Amino acid sequence: SVVGLAMAAARPDLVSVYAGAGQFVDWAAQDRLSYHLVLKAARKSGDAAAAAELEALGPPPYSDTAADRVKAKYAGALTPAEQAAFADPSVMAPPEGAPEIDQRALAAAAYEAVRGELMAFKARDLGAVATPVVFLQGTLDAYSVSSEVEAYAQEIGAVYAPIEGGGHSAMFMVRRMLDLLVEHVRPLAAA
Repeated sequence: SVVGLAMAAARPDLVSVYAGAGQFVDWAAQDRLSYHLVLKAARKSGDAAAAAELEALGPPPYSDTAADRVKAKYAGALTPAEQAAFADPSVMAPPEGAPEIDQRALAAAAYEAVRGELMAFKARDLGAVATPVVFLQGTLDAYSVSSEVEAYAQEIGAVYAPIEGGGHSAMFMVRRMLDLLVEHVRPLAAA
């Protein structure tokens, strides 16, 4: 989401519409909000082990990816709607004949490689974004916290399309995602 939004801002001549899901707009701010959201949820649900682990970790910023992973296991936890989507084996199945890939390991390696750049990202530093922008954001996203995305969307005149019941993996709620793409992105791409 960081690279895509930056590309859309830098080269509106090459991107007809930017559609972001699980969007980061201010990594550091969303990281801090994320910590407080997951700690509050752990306390509210009575998950004493999770609350203790998060309290021991403390709020970000963190000096290493090991601490990031502790928070991420709670912030990136699948919502019930996402769990239902992942119950369909075709959601993450590779195309026939393609090798199976450990998506989580690949994502972790990519994150580690660009962590410093991600942590410094602030979409507001991009300036005006001439490309039409649509944010398809899970309403329960405790990782790239939705309230920050919604506020930024209002600031830049972007479309904010909430995915009810979705978290950070809401893009895998295929039927809902396709409906939102047709409703919000397709009209802008045709313009």
